Amino acid sequence: MFGETIKTNIDGLVIKLNKVVSDSRGALCELAPAGFSDGFFSSGVKNIHASIAEKKGIARGGHYHLKQNENFYTLSGTSLIVFADFRKNSKTAGNIYSVIVGSTKPADAKGSPAYTIDSGGLAQIFVPAGVYHIFSPLTDEKLILVSFSSEHYDKADYAYPKTEELSDVKNILEKFEVKFI
Repeated sequence: MFGETIKTNIDGLVIKLNKVVSDSRGALCELAPAGFSDGFFSSGVKNIHASIAEKKGIARGGHYHLKQNENFYTLSGTSLIVFADFRKNSKTAGNIYSVIVGSTKPADAKGSPAYTIDSGGLAQIFVPAGVYHIFSPLTDEKLILVSFSSEHYDKADYAYPKTEELSDVKNILEKFEVKFI
């Protein structure tokens, strides 16, 4: 598992499983084993931020970026993340992908792949510009998602698709009883 790179059905949306060392005291999770020279950081890092979700079943995010690429890590809690390719010139435009990442693999992943710390790998997800992303805690534990972003924060870089453009995303969220707001 460690070191494995997983391609998704969305061009450029890639998951790498980084090393986890666990014992009775907890876990050490490598975020960037090769430092910023890792190919996942080829577009650079100009902002590092954390998004914290405190309520199970309430979605956060729900946008895509026009320029910014991101590397996501779920460090605490377990999250469902749903992606949709909104890039007009992408060979995978319109494709949807969902994944469960974080601390603990759920008993029922409802058809989504799950990459969790308790299974021996920390998921690093590279999200290219133009790929929509929304996430929600699947457990009562506070969810902490960290992002290494290629651009400084710029409100004009955010795009929010209309609800009618997100019916497939909404269907996945509803399977997990996540409120789409």
